[in-house]
Amino acid sequence: MTCFKYSPSKLKFFFFAVAFVIGFINTYFSRYAVDFDGMANIDIAEELFNGNPKSVFISYWSPLYPIILGSFFYLFKHSPCWESIFVHFINFFIFLISFFSFTFFLNELVKCQKQKQKEKEVLKLGLNTLPEWALITLGYSVFIWTSVSLITISRIMSDLSAAAIFYFISGLLLKIRLGNTNWFLFILLGFAFSCFYLAKLSFLSLVFLFLFLCFFMGVNLRLMLPRVLLSLIVFLVLISPFVFLLSREKGYFTFGDATKLNYIEEVTNEITICPTSMNYIPQLSNLTHPVKKIYASPAVYEYSTPFKVTYSPYYDPSFWWHGLKTKFDLMGELRAIKKNLPIYMDLISYMQIVLVGLFMLFFISSRGILCLKDIFEEWVLLVSTVVPILMCSLIHAEFRYFGAFVPVLILALLSALKFNNYKAFKKAILCLVSMVIVFFLSTSIVSLDILSNIKNNDAYKDWLVSLELKKIGIKKGDKAAVIPGECDVYWARLAKVNIIAEVSLEDYEMFWGSSSLIKSEILEAFKRVGVKVVLAENPPVKYITQEGWINIKDTSFYYYVL
Repeated sequence: MTCFKYSPSKLKFFFFAVAFVIGFINTYFSRYAVDFDGMANIDIAEELFNGNPKSVFISYWSPLYPIILGSFFYLFKHSPCWESIFVHFINFFIFLISFFSFTFFLNELVKCQKQKQKEKEVLKLGLNTLPEWALITLGYSVFIWTSVSLITISRIMSDLSAAAIFYFISGLLLKIRLGNTNWFLFILLGFAFSCFYLAKLSFLSLVFLFLFLCFFMGVNLRLMLPRVLLSLIVFLVLISPFVFLLSREKGYFTFGDATKLNYIEEVTNEITICPTSMNYIPQLSNLTHPVKKIYASPAVYEYSTPFKVTYSPYYDPSFWWHGLKTKFDLMGELRAIKKNLPIYMDLISYMQIVLVGLFMLFFISSRGILCLKDIFEEWVLLVSTVVPILMCSLIHAEFRYFGAFVPVLILALLSALKFNNYKAFKKAILCLVSMVIVFFLSTSIVSLDILSNIKNNDAYKDWLVSLELKKIGIKKGDKAAVIPGECDVYWARLAKVNIIAEVSLEDYEMFWGSSSLIKSEILEAFKRVGVKVVLAENPPVKYITQEGWINIKDTSFYYYVL
């Protein structure tokens, strides 16, 4: 670093170029990846684009992401064959927005570092904080890695947009920490909170955590109280129309049901599950909208109403789960924590280089027990990241849920570093920073997510299935049924057909082993509910060849026209 003149703007531009290239590579190799979560978001966006605003008032899915997709659908027309590519490049655009949002946070953190260098204790003892170039370099490296490997650009989900808003909120919190008490700043904070909630309904509780932190960040509590209340009022005013319309649509007051349904599924152990191929639908007598069982054994389920979408149970799980009551389950909580523990162990394993690097930096700082005091000074960022990361363990943890909090947490620890003799440790810092950069950027370019998408690239197969359905006269809006196997149904989205019935996943082998009479009765049951074509993927060949199923060339799909 001493060989050339350091320029923050050039360093940031370099990492923007790196982020652009890595993000583009990930987007390119995942351009055909559409899972069931993604398909639901695309369905909601299309409904919105087609003039049905009620589609965003689904208490399970967060509305902001489908609104973004729907806006792009409205502005840029696209054919079905380009849909997945188009949506993935929208994700790439959101990733770039999150880069600039993270840059805003990083700029504020650098300002905090510079202010820290002017503190009396630092000047008196001749202490040095981590140099700006190291903070920026490590920050962007971790950001790129978490975006690609934890949150993932390939998932057609709201996590990237929620991450971008969280980085912006973290930057605003640092502005307040620097002593900025401008009223407009707190209005902007309330607006950011409302966007954060709409991007991820399950993060509602975090908004109140951030408000609590704001209150104690100022020196004068009397000065902070009206400003924090202003942020709260702006937040409540902005989300009130959505909450009102959502509650009216659902028939009960709600801020969103994602946390409730996840709690029932992951923690409570008192429900019977209908083993459909693509989603778990509860089977209890107290359900408001129970799924219909149209054949007993093998079990066949039908769900044609009320949604006319690709796959109804996943479009709005809250509709099918309505009627279930939640109650605290201590043993269930302990089971959930035990089940989620490996996720956290995997995270620690993936980040072992940066954790070892952090430990070594604190060790060579020669601050001893005072390191704890230095870390505590970053309590705002630590609380705003550690709490949400640990909260996931209580119900269900996935990397994408807390991926946005990881880079902020690491930067909080890095900014806590203070060195007694910086010159003596310059080479060690440079070595450690270089090692961490190489690790993060290399694992971002060749991430497991990319390898998985390359291996499972089945877009051509889905497109062949949709073309074959059009050839045999299946039109947009026609009804289809599936006999589970691989459970890949993006072909239905491409063909614009609605899957309304299926054979139970558990009874898949029973169906194929049944007599011709039972199979004909099940096919007739499909026909009675309006199904025009039945599809099966990778069925047992010995049964297929005997009973008139037709193979779709160059795929493992077979169909039966009713």
